[in-house]
Amino acid sequence: MKPIYCIPVIIAIAAAFTVSSCSKEELITPRSGNSTTTPPHPYTLDITAANWSQVASGVYTCPIPGVIPPGHENAEVKIYLLLPDKKLQINTPTDFMGGQLSATASGPHISINYLRSDNRPLPFSYLNIKVVIE
Repeated sequence: MKPIYCIPVIIAIAAAFTVSSCSKEELITPRSGNSTTTPPHPYTLDITAANWSQVASGVYTCPIPGVIPPGHENAEVKIYLLLPDKKLQINTPTDFMGGQLSATASGPHISINYLRSDNRPLPFSYLNIKVVIE
């Protein structure tokens, strides 16, 4: 014969499973065709470019993988450098701290690039970046 004090434990475990379990309707989301859930437009993301690598003499890059969410790889992507008093679009090379700062988007990835013709070290350790996907 089982002890009586086990019955409340079994009931509590069964109640916990019942409360935390999902119904079939919660697990299945209706989809039509190949559609995917996409964030609303425009989709904005603030990131920090801090992992810089020198790839050649005076050329630095900071790759940021997986920034652009699925379904937005072909959308228009605008990339901005955030400064204390303004923001600069850097999709094309822009003069910045004695060099040229630019950004590229390829698939889900973004790369921030800095070119300095005088071969001096990187004049910053990180940059604040805003990505706007339209």
